[in-house]
Amino acid sequence: MIVDTSAAIAVMQQESETDRLIHLMVEAPALGIGAPSLVEIALVLGSRLQRDAQDIVSRFIQEFDIEPIPFGPLHWKVASAAFAKFGKGRHPAKLNFGDCMSYAVARIADKPLLFVGEDFAKTDIETA
Repeated sequence: MIVDTSAAIAVMQQESETDRLIHLMVEAPALGIGAPSLVEIALVLGSRLQRDAQDIVSRFIQEFDIEPIPFGPLHWKVASAAFAKFGKGRHPAKLNFGDCMSYAVARIADKPLLFVGEDFAKTDIETA
């Protein structure tokens, strides 16, 4: 299973869906997360907490044994195509930059995507 930024933030900030997300993460045979999502999580948390959040992100991926997945040449092509098809201003899913990164990682890994919200449910990606 691939973890999207939205799911990671929800767990780390103990938002309303935390229990469901943790259950799915613990039950998954393996977890991965795209390197761009790690940057996005650190930026979002850092902004909310008003400090560098790299240590929090590192603990999160260690605690749940989440494998960081490098973002390579095929990923950018799939992410660009995802925006062309499902991007904000083009499709009801309204995927943004970070969403397209997670979409590409999940699509190339051929794994379901764990996320919060309705955006990915309106795409062709397998949901967790």
